[in-house]
Amino acid sequence: MNNMTKDRKNVCQQNRNKKQLICILSLVLAITLMLCSCGSKTALTKDTFISNATSYGLETSDAGVNADGLVSGTVAYKAEGGNAAWQAEFYVLNSEDRAKEMFENNKAKFESGSGSQSSASIGNYSTYEKTGDGKFKYLCRVDATLLYIDINETYKDAAKGFIKQIGY
Repeated sequence: MNNMTKDRKNVCQQNRNKKQLICILSLVLAITLMLCSCGSKTALTKDTFISNATSYGLETSDAGVNADGLVSGTVAYKAEGGNAAWQAEFYVLNSEDRAKEMFENNKAKFESGSGSQSSASIGNYSTYEKTGDGKFKYLCRVDATLLYIDINETYKDAAKGFIKQIGY
């Protein structure tokens, strides 16, 4: 009887070890998949931006810009909340370098003043967010596109909901 009890204990221990190993491997796999998916974002096209803005209840229009040193070939659209209370501007530039330059120039402008801020640059995108002085400012560059928001802090939650919806 003693040998049989020892054998059962060994089998139970082996089963526990296998289960623990499977759990650990599953956890490692999940973390690896999560980290791999965090490394890049998919750039929107102007049509996808317009579609997402419209489904979020925003009105879209051609921003009609060719100022601020934007090169020809730049597509700019703005999405406006109810009664034009807030807006998000979306730019499709002719190169990733130009988008990076535009991101850095606007980030430098936003950094002055007080408030909480955060930024990140991962894979093919960069983000910058600042809340302070009654304003909410947000930039996101993905490949050769840029999302630009500079609004009254009152509309921060609406803007963040839109940012989440479009994946920027």
